[in-house]
Amino acid sequence: MGVSSVIALLGIGIATFVFWQRPERAEAAARALPGVHRLLLNKYYVDEIYDATIIQPIKRTSETVLWKGIDAGVIDGAVNGTGATVRGRPRCSGCCRPARCAPTPRRSSSACC
Repeated sequence: MGVSSVIALLGIGIATFVFWQRPERAEAAARALPGVHRLLLNKYYVDEIYDATIIQPIKRTSETVLWKGIDAGVIDGAVNGTGATVRGRPRCSGCCRPARCAPTPRRSSSACC
């Protein structure tokens, strides 16, 4: 643990010297090693790799399977099917305006229509 701390502090000291005291050295190093500079500048492309391998597949799956398949297909289909079923039933099922739906001499059933 002590060795790693010394190495870390040594790296911080060198970076401070190079970037603050002599910025022209940092620019020269970037020109001398453009590939390494680009790799370090883009943080080893970790964010791009994570986005391509984890985020985008989850996003595509959630859009196609979960949203369009389950939400729009199954859940919305069940709700719309229930609405269509209820819409096709008689107007009065015995719960609204009982006096109007009560059987009369002309009507033998209790239907409102």
